[in-house]
Amino acid sequence: MGEFKGAGAVFTNGSTVLAGYQKEDRSPSINGIGGKRTGTETYMQTALRETIEELFGVRGDFNKLIQAVELNLVPTKVHKSGDYVLVIYTFKDLDVLMRCAAVHLKVSPLYTKFPKTLSNLLLDRDANVNPRPEIIHLCILPVVKGCYIDSQLIEDFSVINPALQDFMELPAV
Repeated sequence: MGEFKGAGAVFTNGSTVLAGYQKEDRSPSINGIGGKRTGTETYMQTALRETIEELFGVRGDFNKLIQAVELNLVPTKVHKSGDYVLVIYTFKDLDVLMRCAAVHLKVSPLYTKFPKTLSNLLLDRDANVNPRPEIIHLCILPVVKGCYIDSQLIEDFSVINPALQDFMELPAV
């Protein structure tokens, strides 16, 4: 793959993708999962380390977990764009990753019970912990061209949660 500065992982079924809301980034946004290379990591190690950190809110040495995951997962595609490498996996691969992580990590500060399903990963997450995780919320997004959030749905957000009243004032993308 050559030289790279960062890598990330995408979990998809082709029509939807796992993404996350990052509040502490340059500007709050919904992003993919990934980040900068550390030391002499391979692109696969960088993508998996970033995934583990961002999905489970943990830091530290997970070399054994990364090795276990590398042995059990084969990406559907690897794409290099400039100095960034994107590793594409399926949602079934995400299930394997969660099972490996449950064995090696055992606990996550973001979950009272370690997530074993996509539903647990998305809905049981508690981002009100210290330190605050890089990705606060996870979501499934449709993979469609030219998509935007409808203004009526944005209005509905403030009904769901009045604290989101100013959400409607965000600049349109």
